[in-house]
Amino acid sequence: TSGAAAQVLAGAGSAQYPDNFAVIGNKVLFMAGVPGVGGALWVTDGTAAGTAEIRPMQLPGNPPNYFQVFGNKVLFLGYGSASYPTLWVTDGTAAGTVELGPPKGIPFINPTIVGNKAVFAGFDASGNDAVWVTNGTVAGTSELVGGTPQSSFTSFTTLGDKVLFTGADAQGNDGLWVTDGTVAGTMELQIPGAAAGGLHIISGLAVLGNKVLFGGTDASGKTQLWVTDGTASGTQELQVA
Repeated sequence: TSGAAAQVLAGAGSAQYPDNFAVIGNKVLFMAGVPGVGGALWVTDGTAAGTAEIRPMQLPGNPPNYFQVFGNKVLFLGYGSASYPTLWVTDGTAAGTVELGPPKGIPFINPTIVGNKAVFAGFDASGNDAVWVTNGTVAGTSELVGGTPQSSFTSFTTLGDKVLFTGADAQGNDGLWVTDGTVAGTMELQIPGAAAGGLHIISGLAVLGNKVLFGGTDASGKTQLWVTDGTASGTQELQVA
């Protein structure tokens, strides 16, 4: 808890405002403010002697955040040398704390875990919003969907062994997408009955068992309730009386 960790750090006399706790094995990772430096990544085993700063993060007032357990590691958003946040991974050691990218940063949205991969939105070298995947290594971090000036991706939601998300394609059509974490398995669903410019999904995606519900626009221009199983044929507008 934050109170217990605060007492540990008070004993160590080094950090302030511990927050964003993530447990991996017998360690807890968290962020804390370091006087005169800014945010930093810390680790503790619950004792003062076992509490230490892993790595200072640049830009005072912008500590690492959005911690997410990923196997025996933690993914988080943090600032390195750039003025924008990027995705990082840590195993609780300085040597195992690495910046993954992407080139122009990542929005303040948590990666979505599917199996041994994490899918997330991020900006490519041109500053366009793209869809990325990582296995927690630099070599295993790459684009799934290339960005364009029209692209925008959000509402990443795990459904079984896939991730559904919404976004605009190269033509600016706003639709429903699905990925299994591979380029070949990433596509925009071509859904019969959707509006000509796409579903224009106005809501988030809500998982209900093995299906997802959302609000989308049909060919008549009405915004209605839709359901999907992650396939084009399994996506339909619910005809509610």
